[in-house]
Amino acid sequence: LVRRPRNAGSVSLEFAPRRWSLMAGARFVGERPEDDFVFSAINRNNGYENVFVNASFRVTRHVELHVRVDNALDEQYQEVLGYSALSRNAAGGLKLSW
Repeated sequence: LVRRPRNAGSVSLEFAPRRWSLMAGARFVGERPEDDFVFSAINRNNGYENVFVNASFRVTRHVELHVRVDNALDEQYQEVLGYSALSRNAAGGLKLSW
């Protein structure tokens, strides 16, 4: 099948002491067949690893800060042939509850 790797998997580890929550993990995708849909030639798309890190800190009972770093190793890869994935990126936020 197009875009279906023969081998894929993920691993993650979480550590949550008291008010902190830390998680790191990786997603592994093996080489897979691709079709360019223009010349009808089947190509191969290289495998890749995507390493991520998440962290959160509960400031009070009602306020929590969090951050996520994706593609932490800044690997250059294409999930779909011809479309590059994002380089290292980060997102953060504030969670309010009552």
